[in-house]
Amino acid sequence: MSAVGMAVSARVCQAGTGLTSGELASRTVDVRVLFINANRSAAYGGVERWMIDTARGLGARGHGCTLLGRPGTAWLRAAAAAGVPVIDDIRGAWIARVFGVRRVMRELRPDVVIAKAKKAARMAAFGRATGGGGRVVLFFGATHELDERRPFDRLTWRILDAGIVRVGTTGDFPPMTSRDPDSRSYVGYDIDAANELAKDLGVKAQFVATDWKTLINGMVADKYDIVMSGVSMSLERAKVAGFTQPYFEFSTVPVLRAKNADRFRSWADIDQKGVTVATTLGTVFDTQARDFFKAATLRQVEAPALGFQEVLSGRADITITSNVDAASLVKRYPELAVVPVDSPRARRPASFLMPQNDPVWINYMNSWITIKRMLGFFDELDKKWIQVKG
Repeated sequence: MSAVGMAVSARVCQAGTGLTSGELASRTVDVRVLFINANRSAAYGGVERWMIDTARGLGARGHGCTLLGRPGTAWLRAAAAAGVPVIDDIRGAWIARVFGVRRVMRELRPDVVIAKAKKAARMAAFGRATGGGGRVVLFFGATHELDERRPFDRLTWRILDAGIVRVGTTGDFPPMTSRDPDSRSYVGYDIDAANELAKDLGVKAQFVATDWKTLINGMVADKYDIVMSGVSMSLERAKVAGFTQPYFEFSTVPVLRAKNADRFRSWADIDQKGVTVATTLGTVFDTQARDFFKAATLRQVEAPALGFQEVLSGRADITITSNVDAASLVKRYPELAVVPVDSPRARRPASFLMPQNDPVWINYMNSWITIKRMLGFFDELDKKWIQVKG
């Protein structure tokens, strides 16, 4: 065997066959078929299962079938457990993967190569064009990869097939999304929603860190399938990204010391002479306070001082903030409470951010939100994470 062949053989999972790649190449078989999948996902789906089943079926009929993929992937382990010969030789940078595929093709000399998706197909095409064998190279991918004008059916071709839904989240907006200081895992309202979504899809949720500045760019660049991070729906964002129907509502609510809860039951109770409302200068709530209150005294503090600190110290009676921030504040400071006003103000919808060009995926999410709302799932999240619903 050549040095190249020995290198390949060292990376062959024997899968119960006891054969090296060189021995696989030397077997007398009707047709040699090489299946290539460069997906590195922790889970796998329908295409991989089809490859495993097809390789087993063809192998039982006297054909030589081998599966080629990345080291440690679940689909290769499943194939090995099923007795299908596998090679885990797709590794390293792009050029290393390309030459790795060609190396295996030259060693196995397949008659037919079946590749999943564009990248694997390009590797196989390069291998065939540079003496790697393969009289026929079949491309097994989604229609959107052949015609860029077609909408991308992400739900079918990526999420369900790969077994993973990639969820972008900022982790800095409690109680919607934050990082647990001990486990460093994500927790929050939207994180619970993401895990429930993954469970209903029958896949795993893979959280992808992002930030507010690059939120839209990350979606356009296909870094995640959906953003679940307490994103406010806006017409400006809707120009370049898709939105689901609203699942939550952000609004402005008043916060006070719990011992004074009986003094204020409405917005009108607050807008009275002798009542002091504290806000942080330059914030949206500072602007709102000037619109909301004409009789009350406005106390503006400069950052890093915050309005709620003025209330805690007794220098102010009320501060206003978002319903989400209010929920977080009353959990951290039991001496604070939210004024049970008849209706919150400055209401704005929260939505899950999605790729604009995928109507199938957006339609699924809209249906999911509707069904989950009817089943009371979002009510339960409100009770768990938002003590007062805005």
